[in-house]
Amino acid sequence: MRVRRSRYFNPAQVTRKYGIPILRPSWILLDLARELPDDEFGHAFKEADRLGLLNEEELRACLELGSGLEGIRKFQNLVARRHPDLKDVRTLLETLFLELCARYGIETPRVNRRKGRYFPDFSWDDIGLIVEVDGYEGHAGRFAFLDDAARENDLRRLGYQVIRFTWEEITEHPELVASLVIREIARCRALARVA
Repeated sequence: MRVRRSRYFNPAQVTRKYGIPILRPSWILLDLARELPDDEFGHAFKEADRLGLLNEEELRACLELGSGLEGIRKFQNLVARRHPDLKDVRTLLETLFLELCARYGIETPRVNRRKGRYFPDFSWDDIGLIVEVDGYEGHAGRFAFLDDAARENDLRRLGYQVIRFTWEEITEHPELVASLVIREIARCRALARVA
């Protein structure tokens, strides 16, 4: 554990958890912006947002009082790029996929909405397209493999086209993921017009 003092923080930025005074998450992130590499800071910020730990009022206060601090640009960029549908995502990988959609101009999908007995990660209901994003932790092992196959077949029986992406594809090759999603949306739209 490392303890530090900062002249930038004041008592209004402190809350209590189990009686222990702690900084509010927005202020911790502002402090981390100067210490963490861009990708680590981005993941920390997005995970805090996904968990509902950030709010607009505190983020605005951080932007105002943090002006001139080292790392403020990184912090500003992520505040500006917050996605409104983060409340519906369940994993960091889902957050990254939503961000990818916004970055490449892909229309925003529905997030974790029921289809039959499943809650697929992303769907474009008007054209019957589903995207599933697979991190290793939730899809490792024989049973997960079998469940994923059964789930995909069930969704196809309901009339959906399903495509899957891995953590590596989304984080290391976002342009390829985006081009495939854009192509599939166009193909599904064309099929919907014919039907």
